[in-house]
Amino acid sequence: MPKILNTILIVLLLLISAFLFLIYYNKQMTVDKQFFIETNGELNINATNQLSMFMPNMRFNSNNISYSFVECSDYSQTRMKQAFQIISNETNNIYFYENRLAQIIIYCSQQREEKRNSTFVAGEGGPDNLINLSLYPLINSGKIYLYEQKNNKDCSYPIVELHELMHVFGFDHINDSSKILYPYISCKQRITPDITTELNKIYSKEPKADLTLQNLSANTHGNYLDFNITILNRGLISSINVSLDILNGEKIIDSITIEDLSPGISQIMTVKNIVIKTNNLNQIKFKVTSDSEEYFYENNQLTATVN
Repeated sequence: MPKILNTILIVLLLLISAFLFLIYYNKQMTVDKQFFIETNGELNINATNQLSMFMPNMRFNSNNISYSFVECSDYSQTRMKQAFQIISNETNNIYFYENRLAQIIIYCSQQREEKRNSTFVAGEGGPDNLINLSLYPLINSGKIYLYEQKNNKDCSYPIVELHELMHVFGFDHINDSSKILYPYISCKQRITPDITTELNKIYSKEPKADLTLQNLSANTHGNYLDFNITILNRGLISSINVSLDILNGEKIIDSITIEDLSPGISQIMTVKNIVIKTNNLNQIKFKVTSDSEEYFYENNQLTATVN
């Protein structure tokens, strides 16, 4: 009988995991920002006066970030690579490499028509897939569109490329015409210390997992335990070889293997009829462990008072 129950439990867990996996990979948040070329007329500035991000502390899960080009000329590729190198030099903490399976994709084939009488769109960019984790909102991928315009100012510094790259990293426009995140192009604009300081602060943290237990309820009937619990990985990397221990004091009653949990994945568990060897059980501790290093460990356990 216990073997049959274990088999049913494993099948149920696999079905729940598959369902949550599908939900996770269909949840995407796209943030598109445009960068304009000023030609004449009045400017319409929609930006804050201080550096801000779409979500605080948003980041990729690594300091080594891959990129690839789609239908970009040698000139466009050289300019974009120059932008990557500037960020690497200014931060000494973030690096880029070209790879076919890339986190940042740069498109150059599209042509953008005139936006309005006084401005042309020079480029667009932003996170393409973002998971809103509570510690570090995770940027899975980003896209940059570079438009070739006859009105484009020939700046030696890669203004448009850096501007759109900063949007991919999660930075919003700023109302300061000297800075790279100003919505309108000027050849005098540069990456400023406030941007590199923020990037260094965010990317100085080593990517880790972070398991947490939530929504626990438990009860006993005779020599059996039933419980519901949610296990969430809110870290930047996968939790490897996850297991849930059920303890009476420090003695393990049972242990359930959950395998791996990707960032943002919740494992919702409903378990019935775990055998316990005493009727005088008032509290049961639930503790989740894995082989991955975590940001915090105090949220890895919960205690339930049972009947």
